[in-house]
Amino acid sequence: MSAPILSKASFLLSNRYFASATVRVSSTLLKKYTQPCCTYSSSTNQQPPATLNIEETSKDWIHVERILPRKTIPEPPTHESYPTPSGWVPQYAKPGDYPYFVCRSKFHNFPVYLDQKGHDLQRKLTTVRKIEGNIWEFEKDLRAFLVNYYPQNTFIFTQVNEICRLIRLKGIHLDAITKFLIEKGF
Repeated sequence: MSAPILSKASFLLSNRYFASATVRVSSTLLKKYTQPCCTYSSSTNQQPPATLNIEETSKDWIHVERILPRKTIPEPPTHESYPTPSGWVPQYAKPGDYPYFVCRSKFHNFPVYLDQKGHDLQRKLTTVRKIEGNIWEFEKDLRAFLVNYYPQNTFIFTQVNEICRLIRLKGIHLDAITKFLIEKGF
């Protein structure tokens, strides 16, 4: 099998020993081979591109609308009985029933999350988000509920963040907080 044949200019430029000595020579050789054979301004045979005719149709837009995300999340369907088999319950509390209000997520779920922190994920925090109104009153009611919910004498450590409208609790309390929110109607 024969070795590939390289042009003199590319060989001289690729070889690092001769590159510095042949820069003047190779630049003139490369100019000769890298210039295009004809350009638009120098060509007399080519015509300028024709203008494009654009046609707008509305019947094809139906296919695009299917792919676009919805602007609002639709209301959840009504069921015969609650809670549903998945445990979901609709929100029946209105703003103003309590000095605080907990909004649902955009998919109508409870805004209760488990965060695992630390280098080995040993620190477990339960976070309640989307709290509006008097967040300190909500924390007091939640703490009273959790003290009665757990039979043993446990301490409930909380961190209130007014700016982000959330409360963090040390430990895993997802089921207890969800039960509290269902009882309050959120």
